[in-house]
Amino acid sequence: GTGWRSEFFLRIAAAAPDRLQVTGVLARSDASAARIAPWGVPVHRSIDDLLAARPDVVIASVSWDAMPGVITELVGRGVRVLAETPPAPDADGLRKLWHDVGASGLVQVAEQYMLMPGHAARLEVVRSGALGTIGGVQVSSTHLYHATSMIRTFLDAGMAEATVSARTFTAPLVDPLSPAGWSDDVSPKQRTTTIATLDFGDGRMGLYDFVDNQWWNPILSRRIVLRGSHGELEGDTVRRFEGTEVVVSPIT
Repeated sequence: GTGWRSEFFLRIAAAAPDRLQVTGVLARSDASAARIAPWGVPVHRSIDDLLAARPDVVIASVSWDAMPGVITELVGRGVRVLAETPPAPDADGLRKLWHDVGASGLVQVAEQYMLMPGHAARLEVVRSGALGTIGGVQVSSTHLYHATSMIRTFLDAGMAEATVSARTFTAPLVDPLSPAGWSDDVSPKQRTTTIATLDFGDGRMGLYDFVDNQWWNPILSRRIVLRGSHGELEGDTVRRFEGTEVVVSPIT
């Protein structure tokens, strides 16, 4: 793919040339090929040409609708695939994709949030037992499957079923920045906030709070709260009960 997400992978490869080599990028149109040309990497116009360069793994960074077909075709050719999220646009598509390629062992879905240093450090605090038993996780920073992955991981909920209750609210909001860059139009636009609770039973709950374009909008903060039986982690600060006092300490 040649979209802005693909450029993240190209930047990573450029920063670590001793570990990663780009054997090529697939561009299906002249416009796509022109967009990726400044990166100076080989550009292929078909999957056959791409695979002729003998990549160890192919990163599927395409649209939601195109993703299942790309993954299925590559697996059919015996190729290892790192798939951007989501690997299909809806539940039925995910079930069909799992039926078609799940047993192959060739597909890894790139859910990266819990590998980010800050979240990895928070998870270590949880696993250390400093907060006791985690009963509540609040995420207001990213959307849908990413936030769900974080909530499930911090609660150690695995693939447990959850009861979800959700509502949306729409209100005007200044929204000056997007992947395309800064906008000259700074008048408030109607933006939707989604609030949801995820009840996993046994006292475990997640709170999902996301505003349209929250990743990019510079006036919106990002918040995470992990609440345990003996303490709470909010942002980068841990508060926990020890003996007869409450200890407050930063994550280091």
